[in-house]
Amino acid sequence: MSQIYFPNSFPFDVIETDTTQANHGIIRRIGRFAGQPNLIQIVTINTPEGPRHFPKSPTFFPLAVDIVQGITEKVAKELNLKIAHQNTDGINYFATLLSPETKGEVEGDLIAFGIRVTHNVLGNFKTSHYFLRLACTNGWKKPVDTKIAIIPKSYDINAMTEAFLNNARFLEERFNKELERLKQYGKYQMTQELAELLAQNFPQPIINDFITKRKDEQNKIVIEYKPVTLKKALEAMTYQTSHRNLSDITKDQWDTKMIRIFDKFIEEQEVQTA
Repeated sequence: MSQIYFPNSFPFDVIETDTTQANHGIIRRIGRFAGQPNLIQIVTINTPEGPRHFPKSPTFFPLAVDIVQGITEKVAKELNLKIAHQNTDGINYFATLLSPETKGEVEGDLIAFGIRVTHNVLGNFKTSHYFLRLACTNGWKKPVDTKIAIIPKSYDINAMTEAFLNNARFLEERFNKELERLKQYGKYQMTQELAELLAQNFPQPIINDFITKRKDEQNKIVIEYKPVTLKKALEAMTYQTSHRNLSDITKDQWDTKMIRIFDKFIEEQEVQTA
């Protein structure tokens, strides 16, 4: 057993060290802080700013960004998808894979099928639907059930690649079903209730094209909205997230949130009119 010191912490008694991903900038150490009974894992990641140390559970498995990037590029080549975008800060990785040809149409908008890849060394390796309107650079990201989306992480790159391929094929098979859901967006209009929900969940610049906030004579917040279709609202919001200087993490979170809110609204409307 060895003992090391992390910045601003008690001495750490190391029981096990895993250097399998050391060449990728990751070292795992399992042990206990001095005087503490519970096992803990410290994940050390080399970043441009220097080593950073993160406490995780002993069973947690970190996966290096460049490994995920290599798997993504291999899958894209296998499925004849173009890597339209990829970005990493050493801990997070984002990529968008797109089909080279049109796959569908929504109210005159030609749609290309794509897959959004999101990975965090300290979190999950996930995939989701991504639809690109070919008329502009707006992307529509469709969330996928977590059990389907997550790629199990391990040292077996072939197994992860195969899991990714299976997920990608499943997403492509579901494309038409999800496209039909997007077509529903043109049938429903913004309501006061939905406008208030969007105003609670997004900053004003993202919803500025169809929702405004003002204070009335009693100094209360009043939400005003234009009765646009959900399709127009989605286009306006994704335009804002696509054309603002936002991090990929923020774009991903907001894109996912807006789709979930719209899908839930449509489901509720369908129940009421059934």
